[in-house]
Amino acid sequence: MQFIKIILVAFVFILNLTIAQPSWAGKDFTKGADYAEVTQALYQLLSVRDNPEQAAIRPNNFKKNYHNCSLRSM
Repeated sequence: MQFIKIILVAFVFILNLTIAQPSWAGKDFTKGADYAEVTQALYQLLSVRDNPEQAAIRPNNFKKNYHNCSLRSM
């Protein structure tokens, strides 16, 4: 009985993979207006983390800018 359940679950799983469309396969998230803003904020935060002396943001403002950077729903 256990073997039949395993075979059934495997069959349903394989059937689901072959029939179901991937939900994000056709979407290009790099063309949105939010993408440029979020990417720029992330690069700025990474540069502050790597070189705090040479960055435009001072370490005491790092936390404030980090919390302001958030991904918005599409």
